[in-house]
Amino acid sequence: VTFPASVTSIGNTAFYGCSNLTSVYFQGNAPSVGTSSFGYDNKATVYYLLGTTGWAAFSANTGLTPVQYSGSLQVPISPPGAVSAGAQWQVDSGAGQASGSVINLFPGIHAVAFTTIAGWTTPTNQAVTVNLNQTTTATGTYVQQFGNLQVVLSPAGSVSEGAQWQVDGGAWQNSGATVSGLTVGNHTTAFKPISGWGTPASQVVPVTFNQTTTNTATYLLPHTATATAIWTNGFVVAITITDAGCGYTNTPLIQIVGGGGSG
Repeated sequence: VTFPASVTSIGNTAFYGCSNLTSVYFQGNAPSVGTSSFGYDNKATVYYLLGTTGWAAFSANTGLTPVQYSGSLQVPISPPGAVSAGAQWQVDSGAGQASGSVINLFPGIHAVAFTTIAGWTTPTNQAVTVNLNQTTTATGTYVQQFGNLQVVLSPAGSVSEGAQWQVDGGAWQNSGATVSGLTVGNHTTAFKPISGWGTPASQVVPVTFNQTTTNTATYLLPHTATATAIWTNGFVVAITITDAGCGYTNTPLIQIVGGGGSG
């Protein structure tokens, strides 16, 4: 019989008369026991893990002599970037463990798995043998995922006049160029201002694993800004910009046209 750590008490006569019970394994601290929990004629051997507590009282209340029976498992995770991103390991579907931590287990074969983190390929699951009174070390290596980004600029006139793009503040790239080896996730593209053209706004572009993401950006041809006047009781009180225009090299003059009237 194996008791998980969640069992904290065993009731009266739970195993009373179970003379064929040979081995009892406790994965947590010693539970409290009731009257004759293990009854009479019970010759079972009780095994407990290193680091657990309460076995002297358990022995006194049951007449059984607990035996420490455990090995240890340690799993370092690499590279450090994956650890910083939240990589952990778990054994037998238990709680997540930090890289390099050591836990005590009963000897035998145990299943080791690893958490999934965005932008990294998860190590495969492992079956690890833990030996009595030994520390077994298994390793988990994550592989960072990469993708590519291509940006096409338009119109052709802006490209011929020097339009370029960059990703994450890196080197300037020509229209249609591909930047390879970007980590999976969001990246920011920006665009070089050129005289007489409206510069595209910066963009946040998601890059996916082992794929080339193609994005587009359009420079605006020089044109005049427009707005609509708002008036109250015969007075112009505000304007609503309908097109900010682009290509201005000096502060523009504003001309109000149409509607008639004076003042």
